[in-house]
Amino acid sequence: MRKMFAKAKVSALVLAAMLVLSGCGVQGVAAPTLAPTPTPTLEPSPSPTAEATPTAAATPTPHYSIEQFLPLEDVYYGYADETGRLVDSVVEYFNETTPVLQRRLIQQKHVQVFSIVDGALLEQYALDGVSYRYNFTSRQAQAQTVLLKAPIETGTEWDSADGHSAITDVGVRLRLPIGEYECVRVSTKRADGSAAERYYAPGMGLVAEYDTAVDGTRTSLELKYTETARPQSISVKLYYVSMASKSLRYTTRQLKFSANQSVVSRIASELRSAPSGLAPLTSGAKVSGVRVSGGRITINLAKPLNSVESNHEKLILYALINTYCDYYNASSARILAGGEAYVSDGLALGVDEYIPPIPASEIG
Repeated sequence: MRKMFAKAKVSALVLAAMLVLSGCGVQGVAAPTLAPTPTPTLEPSPSPTAEATPTAAATPTPHYSIEQFLPLEDVYYGYADETGRLVDSVVEYFNETTPVLQRRLIQQKHVQVFSIVDGALLEQYALDGVSYRYNFTSRQAQAQTVLLKAPIETGTEWDSADGHSAITDVGVRLRLPIGEYECVRVSTKRADGSAAERYYAPGMGLVAEYDTAVDGTRTSLELKYTETARPQSISVKLYYVSMASKSLRYTTRQLKFSANQSVVSRIASELRSAPSGLAPLTSGAKVSGVRVSGGRITINLAKPLNSVESNHEKLILYALINTYCDYYNASSARILAGGEAYVSDGLALGVDEYIPPIPASEIG
């Protein structure tokens, strides 16, 4: 009996264990719930930030004033055209106060007067066929050409006697035989259909010009060299009185002139130094000025030649007439004294009386 009870007890324990293992339990007792293993959350890796590529600084556009393109200096410019032929441009007169500057193209016998007025660089006067030095800076053409205009920036445009022009580039680099220059480019269209491009460098002025004709023919002018304060050498015929023959004789001298040097006073000074056998210009014959107009000249003396024998007085005046007419390529001259009609002790000339020089055939 005791053994059976013992067996029954063991059996009950085994049964309880089996019930637990099989998920069955005592009613009302919940089975424990296992917490799920958490899924690890990955932190997002930050995207690498690309370093910004530095932007190259833009080349600044140069700022120029209009005065930089009319250098008031005694500088000799040598240009070459499309054939390589030399074109010499010499400064003859300039005035810093005005400002104005006169250049002469020697081979072309062409004079140009430049000035700055109201922010514009002008060709105020030009004349062909000029083979002599003469101060034209006070003259103005009726139709003036605007070469360059402020503000010096791309897009500035204007109309003038030369056509329609515009600044089409500022700071453009131009390589020339003389070197490389930073320039302002001006493009011009003319009424006849031709066109031009001019290049101006600060401190220099015009350094190159390229023209295209209506038929497409191109011509050019490029700066080849410069030379500072180069004297201009001029051949001058000087006429003197021969007291022996009572006539005129002449000699030729090479005279050198710098910018702003007066030709009139220099020639008068040379006439006071005569070759042997010829009479120098008398001290009383003081030339105040010579004016050129319409192929004729006016010689203004400080005062009449008084106390001079009449025939000798006429020869002295003819020496002046021949010398200055020859130099200025003039057909005749009138003589004034103090700006009025010439009247001396032995000679009276009309205020509008023009006298031709003595012909070369009558001069030894």
